[in-house]
Amino acid sequence: MKKFPPYLLLIAPIISWVSSLQAELIAYDSFTAGTDQSAGEYTDVDDGNYRLKSGQNPIITGFSGSWQSSGGTFRMGTAPPSSLSYTDGASATLATAGNSIYRSATGISYRSFDSSLINFAVDRTYYISFLLQVTDVSKQARIVLGQDALDWRDPAIRIDSNGFTLRQNGSNTKIADIDTNTHFAILKVDVNSAGTGHNLELFWDPTLSSEGANVATNAGFNGAIPTNILLSSKNTSGAINFDELRIGTSWESVTPVPEPSTYALLIGSLVMLFVAVRRRK
Repeated sequence: MKKFPPYLLLIAPIISWVSSLQAELIAYDSFTAGTDQSAGEYTDVDDGNYRLKSGQNPIITGFSGSWQSSGGTFRMGTAPPSSLSYTDGASATLATAGNSIYRSATGISYRSFDSSLINFAVDRTYYISFLLQVTDVSKQARIVLGQDALDWRDPAIRIDSNGFTLRQNGSNTKIADIDTNTHFAILKVDVNSAGTGHNLELFWDPTLSSEGANVATNAGFNGAIPTNILLSSKNTSGAINFDELRIGTSWESVTPVPEPSTYALLIGSLVMLFVAVRRRK
């Protein structure tokens, strides 16, 4: 009987780990400019700009229908900017891809989540993460998890001269003074299947390694599950940049960190084991 190749014992857990991490990430938009909406890319429009324009419909798991806009659109420009970047206080850097979007004019863009993305009937925790940056401290903008197409109120991260604020249930909790740095936000939504309220917490510029390494701002309970994401700009001062929208069911799924040294070690071990097996034959 032929022996089971030993190196496969090393491959199996690697494949299992990667597969489980991917399974926990249920939606991801890197805002990649390109020519193929069926591949999740944002195509240019009649003026050569890549935009979150009404009808722009990159096929991305977790979203339903196309982007819709009121009063202008988020743009990538004719030369799409690179992705925003974030490094935490422990020098860990968030994995990013694609491009990023911005809006300098006033207006709203929004897109609906797929109806099966967040399950109302099951007690479960969801994590929604994204990068944001304003280029002028006089900027006014909001990033909203809305319950209808043009729900710009709350839950939301509100941005104005008073600072970055978490708005929930009609009240505002200040997170930080406004600045022009890139920030990383994670909204944690605990679904209550009984329908008596769904808890919302915000992690602002967190340490990426683990949820337990951070302290969240608790916004309390909300009466409805978010059905769309809405991005708004309320004045013309500077721009608001937005990037790396992830929705997952674990902390790790929305805080991926590239670890080339780990991969190199695994690959090196696999190669050494393969060579050893070959020599024994």
